[in-house]
Formats: sequence, C-alpha cells, structure tokens
Amino acid sequence: MQSVSASVPVIKISGSWLEMGRQYARQAEPYLLHISDYIDCHLADDSLRKSNVEKIADKLFDSFPDYLQTFMQGMAEVSQLNLDSLKKVNAIEYIIFDFGCSSLAAGRAYTVDSKLIFGRNYDYPVMKPLNQDMVVTVFHPTSGKSFATIGYAGEIYAVNGINEDGLFVELNNGSPSAGYTGFFDRQPVTTLLVELLMQASNTAEAEFFLRNHPADEAYIIGLADPFEARTCEYCRSGLRRGDISQPNGLAIAANHFINNDWPYMTPDDEHSWNSITRTCNMLQLAELHKGHIYINLMKTLMSTPVEDGGPFHDLTVYQLVVIPQERAFHLRVIDANNWNFILPFA
Repeated sequence: MQSVSASVPVIKISGSWLEMGRQYARQAEPYLLHISDYIDCHLADDSLRKSNVEKIADKLFDSFPDYLQTFMQGMAEVSQLNLDSLKKVNAIEYIIFDFGCSSLAAGRAYTVDSKLIFGRNYDYPVMKPLNQDMVVTVFHPTSGKSFATIGYAGEIYAVNGINEDGLFVELNNGSPSAGYTGFFDRQPVTTLLVELLMQASNTAEAEFFLRNHPADEAYIIGLADPFEARTCEYCRSGLRRGDISQPNGLAIAANHFINNDWPYMTPDDEHSWNSITRTCNMLQLAELHKGHIYINLMKTLMSTPVEDGGPFHDLTVYQLVVIPQERAFHLRVIDANNWNFILPFA
C-alpha cells in the first residue's frame, strides 16, 4: 500500500477566479499529475470506459458556473496538464458515483464546554489509492466570503467546506432513499455548495439558499455554525429537515432520509451501506456520552467500527472533526494514523 503523507497540504489562493486557478495549479501540480496518471493507467486498456469518462468530465465542466470554468481555464494556462486532462481530474469522484458517509453533530447539551462539534466520516473506497492527494484549499475571492474546501486535488467543488464565519457544510449520498435520477441537467450540488459558502453566514441562511436552488441528485447536506447544526434531506423533489426528528442538540445523518413526510421507502442496510445501523449507532453513542463529548472523544466515536456500535467501516477514507466556533477542523486520512489540525483562515 502506498504511504500517505503525515500532513495534508493547505493551498491558499486569492484574487480573481482566473488568478486563483493559476495559483492553484502551481501549488497542486504534483497531486494533479498523480491523479491524472492514475486515471490514464486504469483506462489504458478500456476504450469504452475511457470514452464514458471523457463524456462525464465534459458534462460536469459544462454544468459549472462561468467563474469555476474560468478557474479551470486558469489552471490549464500554467499546468503541465491541458484542460481536457484537468476536466477528468476534476471529475474523479463522479466517475464511480457510489459513496456513503456518516455525520454526527453534537450541540451544547452534548459537549463538555458547550462548543458545537461536528464529526464526519467520508466513505468512498474507490478513492483510497488517491489518499496521498488530499488537499485543503483556502479561497480568498475578490467578492464573496473566504472559504476552504477539503477533498482531492483538482476537484473544483465542495464535498466539505467551511467559510470565514464558521459555517461548515458537507454532503452525504441520499440515493438509497431517493434514487439516481440523472446528472448534469442542473447545476451540480457540489458547486452550489461553493456558492453557498461564499454567500451564507449561518445554517438558517444556508438552508434558505438550498431551498431556492434545486438539487441535481439526492443528498443529505450537513450544516453547522458556531451555535447549531442541522441536516437537510435534499433531492429533485425538494428539501426537508432530517434532524427535527432527533433529540434537540443532535444532527445525525448517514445515507437514508429519516423525515417521514417523504414518499420514499426506508432502504435496508444491505442497500445503504449499513445506513440504518450507522445512524442508530451514532444516536446511541451521543446519548451515552451526553454532556461529555469533546474533540478527542468525537474522534474516538467516529472511529468506532460499525460492529462495535459506531459508524466507521472499511469504506471510510477520511474523517473530519470540525469546531465551527474556532473556524477550525481536524482531518485524518485513513492509512495515516495522525490527525491534522488546520486553521484555514489563520
């Protein structure tokens, strides 16, 4: 197994979207090249799949708002990779869209010092060969709020992000409840979250933003600010709150919708990456440790295997523990035993 770096790089960029694209490509170049090589190696003997990947990459790029297309064009100006190669790197998580995830947000009544703590496991096993290519990117655009994204180099969107106000967002796959309905006929939610981070200051504003922007696919969006957390079950049929059926002060999500107002059947564990079990496990852990949760304990809870009553399983590729009040987070890439403490706006 390839070794994983002891520390995750933090890339800081500022200016216009074209300028930030150039800056990003210069700093992320080794990781972009590694991911590009990985894609080419795995497609070298499969012309049909290669053609499909290229179509996905083009459609994803075409669905981007103009400013993100400009960002990628800036990348292409200075990178050893051309725009077509960068499009494929950008689409790496869309090539095999089959990821899970778990999140546990513990509010004031559940933590030792009343600070909200958000634990998040990203479950996407096909990405494990790229664990060394995880980066944190801090954007300081000329207009809009500064924000940071956490993910694989070259993916120009947000599957996790935090902004200068301490608003944290993350997404989980909601397809076990609402199904797959077709990508790219609407702006991808992953890029909507970039816009959200630049505009919203708190969870209420973030939820309002989502309600006014239709989803392209089924997701569960976790939101947290320094004072509260909530989950939004979000799909082409609209948005409903998931956390309202959970104890006050908790916002727990895995990969199925729990709001009873949806017309969807609850999936079983076999077809949802053990989503029901993971959700129940996290609820029980939170109640067991109510009033005593702190950062290191949240790390332990999110690292407890499913079979031992937690959410962690062999699909998990990285973990986050976020403290919105401090605009900071801890990041651990699986196969690297260390946790990185990151203050993106310091």
